[in-house]
Amino acid sequence: MKLFTYILTVLLGFARVVSAIEPPPQDAPARSRARISPALGIGNQSFAPHLVANLRARLSGNKGPNLITGMHSVGLPSTGKPKMLVLLIEFDEYPARPGDTPEALTARIFGSGGKFPYESLSAYYRRASYGKLNIEGDVLGWYKAGKRSDVAETWAGREALIKKALQSYKGHDFAQYDNNGDGVIDYFAVIWTGPSGDWATFWWGLAPTFAEPEFKVDGKSLRAYSWQGIVSKWDDSSADFKIHTLVHETGHALGLPDYYDYKPGVGPDGGLGFFDMMDGNSFDHNCFSKMMLGWTEPRVVSAGGDFTLRPATESGECIMVVPPGRQRDPFGEFFLLENRRKAGNDTETSLVSGGLTIWHVDARLNKEGTNFLYNNQETEHKLLKILESDGLEELEKGLSKSFGFFDFYGKDRVLGPDTVPSSRLYNGTATGINLNSRGGDYDVSFTLNFK
Repeated sequence: MKLFTYILTVLLGFARVVSAIEPPPQDAPARSRARISPALGIGNQSFAPHLVANLRARLSGNKGPNLITGMHSVGLPSTGKPKMLVLLIEFDEYPARPGDTPEALTARIFGSGGKFPYESLSAYYRRASYGKLNIEGDVLGWYKAGKRSDVAETWAGREALIKKALQSYKGHDFAQYDNNGDGVIDYFAVIWTGPSGDWATFWWGLAPTFAEPEFKVDGKSLRAYSWQGIVSKWDDSSADFKIHTLVHETGHALGLPDYYDYKPGVGPDGGLGFFDMMDGNSFDHNCFSKMMLGWTEPRVVSAGGDFTLRPATESGECIMVVPPGRQRDPFGEFFLLENRRKAGNDTETSLVSGGLTIWHVDARLNKEGTNFLYNNQETEHKLLKILESDGLEELEKGLSKSFGFFDFYGKDRVLGPDTVPSSRLYNGTATGINLNSRGGDYDVSFTLNFK
């Protein structure tokens, strides 16, 4: 039974340039923040248009998550068993560490070579998608690129390096990474040796689009790729390769935006308080992102009652609360509820246990119907806001950087028209939504009514 109904009126005919930047460290210096403008120039503030089009198609009654012909070629398909390539580049000044063999990195990226829940890219996304996405791939041996100091730190310099590396692997079948047969390698990752630079500089993690469609390997053009160091500023340089940055950048290849705040002081601050893979390079993806990717379908609620939610990381359960009389579709303003527990991809957390998490979503579309009006970087309010039940709104005010234990809706926490935060729409209109949480040690329960 379909939970949403919507008429598909627009088929999008263009593809977005996929380009985004790994989040800065929490203690990013002022000189990093000075690079906000260039970061916005190459950043990924918006969802990939094909995800919006695919959701509209699904809501009209079509089946499958990748429905708009040719559009998901801007990146990796969000379901199935897509194959990707990982290219390793070694510089003379920074030899590859002894433990970073292609075999070890294959286990860390596609196998189970690390610590749960980040044992591999494939395992993380298998759990995040509830088994709908199973990423496969190959790690090519280290390409010796000479001196890193000789690399031109420009877009053209980056692509020249990548082309040389790809051309050195004679006999490798690159055509296998074109998952839908459209003539484009859907997604590949580049991992290089040496230190990372400051945020938004050349030697920093990002997910750009290859700018030279004429260049081909085995008859296939290049498009979406990620670029990162074997050790990022998030990591201990002596530790084994960690997949967090690769998971984040692969999220962009799937079509997800950055949720962290590029521009403190412009609109509300704080992003999602690091409580999302597309914000702080950790935790699971939120239920709105998973809905966009075709991994979960929220239950729409417009009437009062008692409700229970199992942990989202294991069940995929999510409730969309829509005020009575308003359009019951995901292209409006509404609240999403999920139970985030210390389980699955949320296992390694500092949140003690977790609990009921409430998101305020304003997913109205632009006038062309091609994307959302709002984002989490530079609009008057956020596309996706995480509600802090303690009423302090420290994220929004720039007083705190992290979503914390007391921000979950635990026992006896309430949401209503006069609470802080409130259940009102952004324009101040009362929705009538009143929620009283009863908490829970694993499952969470709550009462909803509309007044």
